[in-house]
Amino acid sequence: MSKEITQELIKELLHYDPETGIFTWKARDPENYPVKSRVHNWNSQHAGKRAGSVKYASSGYCARLIVIFYKKYYEHRLAWLYMHGKWPAHPIDHIDGDATNNAFSNLRNGEVVNMRNMSRPITNTSGVSGVSFCKITSRWRALVFIEGKRHDLGRHDSVEEAAEKVAAFRGIHGFSSRHGKDIAPYHKA
Repeated sequence: MSKEITQELIKELLHYDPETGIFTWKARDPENYPVKSRVHNWNSQHAGKRAGSVKYASSGYCARLIVIFYKKYYEHRLAWLYMHGKWPAHPIDHIDGDATNNAFSNLRNGEVVNMRNMSRPITNTSGVSGVSFCKITSRWRALVFIEGKRHDLGRHDSVEEAAEKVAAFRGIHGFSSRHGKDIAPYHKA
């Protein structure tokens, strides 16, 4: 069964609680499906239960996905569609940096903001997002990416000096004050 995913269809299949960000499956009407026994089995296994699962990427990024008619959708994008009646025009930004927290108050249409409000990557070893140790020069490298363009802020004698350069540069370019400060909450558990 292949259908266009619309607000109407999402509301027919799922319940979304904007305060918690949790989607639960609704019971399906057997009259709308050709094989009634399959719908009965589906309802007994899924209706009333939390929809979706957590997807972990090798990069450390973690988000919730829901499969609808054999296609995967990010939960935060479905929340936007559910609440606004249209797909988001840009990536969704999770204000608190936790991509598994899909409470509606935690979501905003990201456009460029999304990449300027990220948690520190779990792979970061310096403790400062944008700062890494350069083995060739034995100095700390300060590096910031904006819209795919690399901005090399030089090599520095200390991690603190490199961190100051990164923070100043990000401040000028509209980064969130929490950008890169902490590892995402789902990695701490």
